[in-house]
Amino acid sequence: MLDVESFAFLSRALEEEFASILVLATNRAITTVKDTDTKSPHGIPIDMLDRLLIARTKFPTRDEIMKILEIRAEVEDLKISSEALEMLADIGEKYSLRHASQLLLPAKVVAEIMGDSTIEPKHIERVRSIFVDTRESVEYLKNELSRDPFLAEFLR
Repeated sequence: MLDVESFAFLSRALEEEFASILVLATNRAITTVKDTDTKSPHGIPIDMLDRLLIARTKFPTRDEIMKILEIRAEVEDLKISSEALEMLADIGEKYSLRHASQLLLPAKVVAEIMGDSTIEPKHIERVRSIFVDTRESVEYLKNELSRDPFLAEFLR
């Protein structure tokens, strides 16, 4: 996340005669601009936000997730059953496409260790038991901090 001084620099740079195109990407909603007490959409100062063209984005549909995972498996030269692909699409829909796609290669390794040439639901289940999504990890940390006051104080 950029701080208020970075945004000030970018604003000045955009006013130059030969200013480049600036692309900002964020997944933040209304949040505090770093190093200030000001809340703003996307954590971007209002004066900078007023200068931007904002492109509408959307989360991929389940069918789009499935197709992207199918393409990724093909590019990685992975054999995957339709049931395992469905399972990954469910994970992508519930958590994120990134998390689902990151599970492909570990699932291939698990399949190979188990002597299988095709990724099956059992391989996806195994890697899901090992690797968690960011939100699950954050929840785990919150639970641990609530049970251990020393750890909570140490991490502040």
